[in-house]
Amino acid sequence: MVVGLPYPDINDPVLKEKMKYMDEAGDTLTGKKYYHALCMRSLGQAIGRSIRHANDFAAILLVDSRYASDTRIWDG
Repeated sequence: MVVGLPYPDINDPVLKEKMKYMDEAGDTLTGKKYYHALCMRSLGQAIGRSIRHANDFAAILLVDSRYASDTRIWDG
């Protein structure tokens, strides 16, 4: 069961500097997009760990209204 979205701590100084660097670099991946990608990677890993083998069975519950309403979540 995943309750909420697993975003990393936005106040982490290392993460802040990485996001700042990415924003200043002018690349296609901005700091905000990187922050969102970290969340989606964590979510994918959590879901993937429940399904490791063809004979495994799992129920995956995503408990947050943003999973249904936020298109960025579906795109990620």
